Amino acid sequence: MSGSDASDCRAGSPTPPLSVAQTSAAGSADLALHQRQIARSVRLHALGWLVAANLVGLWLAVLLLWPQLGDALARSATAAGCRCT
Repeated sequence: MSGSDASDCRAGSPTPPLSVAQTSAAGSADLALHQRQIARSVRLHALGWLVAANLVGLWLAVLLLWPQLGDALARSATAAGCRCT
């Protein structure tokens, strides 16, 4: 690039159009970013369900060991006004 070409670019002359390779590289970068965002969202969703399922499993194991906890929870829910029918 000669000195006059560089000064033309700085002087506000229109920028040349992007080549096909540059355009597809920019598009693939956007696509890769979008795919990473989706993958992160799916990972967090799956992790949330994993944690929830493990908490339910832990609660059921606790109830098998101490059934009185289930009775106490039912009494406290009834006292709070919950009607489990």
